[in-house]
Amino acid sequence: MSMSKESHNKVTVKTLAEKLGLSVATIDRALNQRGNVKKATYDRIMQAVEELNYSPNKSASYLSRNKMISIAVIFQTYPIYFWEQIEIGVKNALDELSHFGLQVDIIRTINNNIEEQIEIINEVVDSGKYDGIAISSDGSFEIAELIDKAVNRGIATCTFNTDSPISKRLFYVGCDYRDAGKLAAELLCKFIGRKGKLAFILETENMFQFQQKILGFREIIGHYDNVQMIGPLKLDWNNIESSMEILMKGQLSEVDGIYLATGQLAAMAQYIEKWGLDAVLIGHDMNPEVHEYLQKDIITATICQDPHNQGYTAVKMLFDHLTRPSDFIPSLNLSKLEVALKENANFFL
Repeated sequence: MSMSKESHNKVTVKTLAEKLGLSVATIDRALNQRGNVKKATYDRIMQAVEELNYSPNKSASYLSRNKMISIAVIFQTYPIYFWEQIEIGVKNALDELSHFGLQVDIIRTINNNIEEQIEIINEVVDSGKYDGIAISSDGSFEIAELIDKAVNRGIATCTFNTDSPISKRLFYVGCDYRDAGKLAAELLCKFIGRKGKLAFILETENMFQFQQKILGFREIIGHYDNVQMIGPLKLDWNNIESSMEILMKGQLSEVDGIYLATGQLAAMAQYIEKWGLDAVLIGHDMNPEVHEYLQKDIITATICQDPHNQGYTAVKMLFDHLTRPSDFIPSLNLSKLEVALKENANFFL
């Protein structure tokens, strides 16, 4: 049995209007039983609805109430390549939903500047402009308090990329960082032959994602009697040359593998190449520079988490909650962790 072309695509009010040669307004009046529609026309529309298996978009009904939805999306600036993918996802959601009344403001913060983040989030909450807020949290108590402040004022608030589970946030979109640490440790243990020294490198132990990665990494290392964890070691990206030189001449000089838990994998690879360090290197995320070092065998593997989808899904889920709260079920939306190697790296660019 053959299927019409419309059966393969989402059937919209516009689809019905084009097929029947009617205006969108006429279709809308018939579907929502508003205004006068001739019986013959109404019957034609209902027949098309049945044939094309049309189901109403509940978000569209929100538009008919002339209510705009404003969402603030707050996230960091560096690494640029990662947050650019987040931003593209946010803008794709906006493109898809703007004709349903969605407005989005993207607000960037400086990495690891908790004072600035607190100030910006306070301004957003106090402005009274927003129905919803999506925050890439650092997991701190201070940010959790601000999320609670927003929720208590009736602002639908979610977290993405990095969670704040102690807060009243509506839902979280992003990866499970404990699982990320476990995956990195398992890969490194196997790559070094289940014996040797593994270095764990981060920026700070105060952020939720790094705490979770440490827990996961330690959990797996504990299963390997002949593997020793070195660290966590801290890199100062504001004084990267001197910080890296100290590590290369010291604790990294005798390690067999390195897990870089931050987002500067290509920069780390550059220094490993410069110093001629012979160690397995694993980190996170993909960009052209990471791809290049994978091909040069400086980076052994990178763990990807689909940042584009995180930005898109956070906005889409907030909008769904705000437009049809009775249908919305709060949940974790965990990103799939995928391992990119030299051989499959092209699929992640």
